[in-house]
Amino acid sequence: MTKISRTTTFAAALALISMPALAQVTAEQVTQSLEGQGYTDIRVSPEVDGHIATTATDAEGVEVVIVHDASTGQVVSAAAADAQPAQGGATPAPAPGG
Repeated sequence: MTKISRTTTFAAALALISMPALAQVTAEQVTQSLEGQGYTDIRVSPEVDGHIATTATDAEGVEVVIVHDASTGQVVSAAAADAQPAQGGATPAPAPGG
């Protein structure tokens, strides 16, 4: 795994730690949490199959895709957007090692 992928995965995992466990995480909560971690250009997709997919730009200017569990807010997967398969409504696969 490249240094950027590891850094991105780690940063994404930390992004929602401060978010309390709620019955349902909202797009607004995800956006606020990611903004607080320095992400910009945040685009949150509607919930699908219990997951919320977010595309954002990290502090290094890398576009990343972060998938969250809609119930807990936990990061399910995170990877550079160019490492993801074409987006056709499918949930990206979990990042290796994480």
